Amino acid sequence: MNELIRYLGIDTRAELLAERLWFLLEGSVEEIIAAFYDNTRHSGAGVLLDDASIERLKVRQKQHWHSLFCSGFDQDYVRSVSLIGIKHHEIGLDSKWYIAGYAIIKAAFAGKIMEAPLPLGAKSALIITLEKYVAVDMALALSAYSSWLVD
Repeated sequence: MNELIRYLGIDTRAELLAERLWFLLEGSVEEIIAAFYDNTRHSGAGVLLDDASIERLKVRQKQHWHSLFCSGFDQDYVRSVSLIGIKHHEIGLDSKWYIAGYAIIKAAFAGKIMEAPLPLGAKSALIITLEKYVAVDMALALSAYSSWLVD
């Protein structure tokens, strides 16, 4: 984990930017997640979801994104992401849907950054931070996912 964080250049500045990113996204994240699940209902992955599951997942998604940007990659965060990968494997969700879902949410987050009344340099720094943090998140979840596939 530490090697991955170092490799991506996540340092104290990036941690501060991640918290700033969450502050910027927090007011829109529920709307973004709702749109994500509306879209997902009409996909191959959507057959796995009923209304009660979606409502539960919306709450967990918001908690997850908060944890990603504000936890400092603590043990609770790492455990949670690993469990997400394992759960996706257990329900039979093909990793292509997981990756595609990330792309949809990441694009929505990037859109919110670009709409923010910030200088271009600040927007650029936040987009770079978003990319790095999503890379860590995906790497951890997919590592847990693929370890089940290999076993």
